[in-house]
Amino acid sequence: MSTRHLKGSLKLLSKKDLENIHTSTLEILEKVGVRFTVAEAREVFSEAGFRVEKDVVKFKPKDIEDALKKAPSRVLRKGLSSKWDVDLGDEKVYFGVGSLPIWVVESDYRRRKATYQDLLKFTLLSELLPNFSIGNGVVQPQEIPNSVIHAIWNQNATIRMSKPSCCWYAKDFLVAEDGLRILEAAAGGKDELKRMKTWAITICPDSALQWGESVIGELVMAKAGVPIEILPMP
Repeated sequence: MSTRHLKGSLKLLSKKDLENIHTSTLEILEKVGVRFTVAEAREVFSEAGFRVEKDVVKFKPKDIEDALKKAPSRVLRKGLSSKWDVDLGDEKVYFGVGSLPIWVVESDYRRRKATYQDLLKFTLLSELLPNFSIGNGVVQPQEIPNSVIHAIWNQNATIRMSKPSCCWYAKDFLVAEDGLRILEAAAGGKDELKRMKTWAITICPDSALQWGESVIGELVMAKAGVPIEILPMP
């Protein structure tokens, strides 16, 4: 068997199916639009020439197509150890460790609240699992106040993981800027942070066609060149 037959990927949709989905998506984005509850997000689109109706942004198909053409086909996320570099777009499949459950189930099936010690242990576990290319602290420690959890999480990601990983999400500008400063310090400066693309920020919509405060993290991190992971969950 030729090795080229081993490089394929699972395809559940035909080319025609994908074209139909894309065409329908363009129509919805133009006619229905996307609601952004954060005023600063709407201002970004307005200044870029997009049509904003109250809190809804309408996207012309050409604008979407132009943006897709500008998107790189490959992105290298560098690990703190080069063996963990992740080359997104090289036709390989990479797995990442999930994040932010607030409970831990013991071996006797007893459920308890996640702690800072659990964060450290799961961080080590994600480092040692060879089939996971993206690391994570996994749990959200329940004894750490919300006012400082972003700093604790980002510190953990930058000093205890050699794999690319996720920084803390942000729902207000102070947290986003604070988190960004930690990443810049760990990377050795703004330029190095942008070059490495080691840490990404995860953002999630509130619901279909609606973005809430999660978009704040994107507004801050995108300007700094931090990768954005968009997950389809409210």
